[in-house]
Amino acid sequence: MTLNAHPPVSGSSPHWLLKIQVLLALLFLQLSLASPPSEIILQTCDEDSLRAAIVQGGIVRIGCDGVIPLTTEILVRKDLLLTAEGRSVTISGQDQTRLFNLSNVTAEFRNITFANGHHQGTHARFITNDSVLESVAQDGFGGALVITNSTATFVTCTFRMNCAEGGHGALHTYTDGTTLLSPSRFGYGGAVFSQDSSLSFAGCTLSSNEVQAGRSAAASFGWGWTSGGAIHA
Repeated sequence: MTLNAHPPVSGSSPHWLLKIQVLLALLFLQLSLASPPSEIILQTCDEDSLRAAIVQGGIVRIGCDGVIPLTTEILVRKDLLLTAEGRSVTISGQDQTRLFNLSNVTAEFRNITFANGHHQGTHARFITNDSVLESVAQDGFGGALVITNSTATFVTCTFRMNCAEGGHGALHTYTDGTTLLSPSRFGYGGAVFSQDSSLSFAGCTLSSNEVQAGRSAAASFGWGWTSGGAIHA
């Protein structure tokens, strides 16, 4: 018996094969769009290298030991994982500057020591020989980190000897002996100041962090007040 089979039309594919081709194309598109976060291995422990790596965001692995002194705070504006697991790394503000400023990010820090960070609120000041204020005192907040509208996680980190200090007040004395006082301001969060954020700490150590109120220019007014010796949230 002879069967009259119809051969497939040249260039056509079975229906099931077309479905597989479409699914593979969609899968390839999803994988190309969902690119993994970048990863940087930091081999030099200095401020410029750390700052350049953090600006890019993603995963930054510190592959060296030592103290990284900062001259100005580092802005974190991209999601970040900064890890020094298996290393001994201290990031220091040298009692001159805050270390990190986080805003609108998700960030995680692992095995980092945050040390000697300092944020000083602006001091009040009158223009010389005038009753016009050149500047008013401002609050000091977040000696090591200030965190706003962010989610921050700290794992086996150490916060040591960080300080937030309010600005000092100022006093102007007129020729008739009357005075004009600009008040001092407050200190918040010696190590960390957080606003509208979610914080998580696991296995962390906090020691010798402090807040200081600004000094009043008039002895009778004393000092301002403080909140959060280590963390203000």
